[in-house]
Amino acid sequence: MTTKILSPFSILLIFLFTIHLQVYSQEEEYTISGKVIDDELEVPLEYATISVINANDPQDLTGGITDLEGNFSIDVPAGTYNVLVEFISYESKRFNNRTVNSDLDLGTIPLGVSSASLDEVVVRAETTQVDVRLDKKIYNIGKDLTTVGGTVSDALNNVPSISVDIEGGISLRGNENVRILINGKPSAMAGFGGTDVLGQLPAEAIERVEVITSPSARYDAEGTAGIINIILRKKETLGFNGSLTLNTGYPENAGVSANLNYRTDNYNLFTTTGYRYSESPGTAFFDTRYFENQQDAFLDSIPYNRNIEDRDMDRINRGFNTNFGMEYYINDMSSITGAIFYRNGNDDDLTTNLSDYYINNEPQIGTKRYEREAEDDESYQFSLNYINKFDNEGHELTADLQYENDKETEASFIREPVVYNNTDFGNIFIPREQTNTTEKQNEYLIQADYVRPIGEDSQF
Repeated sequence: MTTKILSPFSILLIFLFTIHLQVYSQEEEYTISGKVIDDELEVPLEYATISVINANDPQDLTGGITDLEGNFSIDVPAGTYNVLVEFISYESKRFNNRTVNSDLDLGTIPLGVSSASLDEVVVRAETTQVDVRLDKKIYNIGKDLTTVGGTVSDALNNVPSISVDIEGGISLRGNENVRILINGKPSAMAGFGGTDVLGQLPAEAIERVEVITSPSARYDAEGTAGIINIILRKKETLGFNGSLTLNTGYPENAGVSANLNYRTDNYNLFTTTGYRYSESPGTAFFDTRYFENQQDAFLDSIPYNRNIEDRDMDRINRGFNTNFGMEYYINDMSSITGAIFYRNGNDDDLTTNLSDYYINNEPQIGTKRYEREAEDDESYQFSLNYINKFDNEGHELTADLQYENDKETEASFIREPVVYNNTDFGNIFIPREQTNTTEKQNEYLIQADYVRPIGEDSQF
């Protein structure tokens, strides 16, 4: 018998080869894959959670999530695993003691909605809804993102067929001859047909807006485009409640308003008070050139064929308004309401205009025009209203007594000094202009209305 002894070098090679096989065996991994779908809709479930747990060592945990198509792919070493598939509000699925010594495809895994995950779901929303009546369209203003934090003017701008320009002017279907009513009656809020106060009241103060394009005999024949009737909210929650709204913006724009009320079973006290300040700066540039052989004249004597104007505008608007009232409930179907409204507005506009007049591109004369306008508005109103509802279908009798006083003062001052003069006309003096306008209005209203629906398609 012959014994062969290996050399130290051969033993080292065998040892290294054995270690290499062991390391290769430990590092080899296999893939666990599959697809997760909804069992009813059969659509992929994105971001479902896949947990892969070592059956012999629960602390050995790995996993992943599904992609846009519901697919997942997880690499693990050889072994025995428990696979858990989970998705929020769905029943989980578990695959226990799966031996992995090659790639494992779990196929399509359908998950069903868990019947125990939800007891009850209540979805509540308050949006702007349209109610079409015989003689009008009613838009119930909801607490949507387009009106929260805004003003009544902002809310009106979101009502179809109504538009509000940058100065607060309201038009209906493109026609500015619109009658504005507050709670169905003329109001000091609108003053001399103006709408400045609507930019001071918060949108949350509106309950609904009625657009009346074909007014019945109930309304005065005023406003060829139609009537916009703004119904303000009156809180109906018992006890004391209210809201405070603060707004600010840039250019300088700030406002504060408060809606408060206190109600018992017999009466309701309510008030809306607000103040608003805003600045509206602006600039404009004009370069007017005349055709060849054409020209104009400055002060009817100095010819020019080019005029450059650089205009700067500053507008400041301030407004305060308050409304206080009490509604007394005679019974469940009738009530009487008394209210006092007061508003005060103050606007200042300053426009500066630099004008250069040229003849054949040679400067002739330059002026600087200052135009200042100031407007003060003051209104107050007393109203008494009675309403009796015979049912909840629109059969009702109303009576109104109202007194309103408005005063508006406008002052305008214009001066235009000459900055330079390159003509032969000597000293040029442009006369100053000053105008003052005062408007006063007293309005009395005594009105009673009886409305009785007749069937579903008509009313008296």
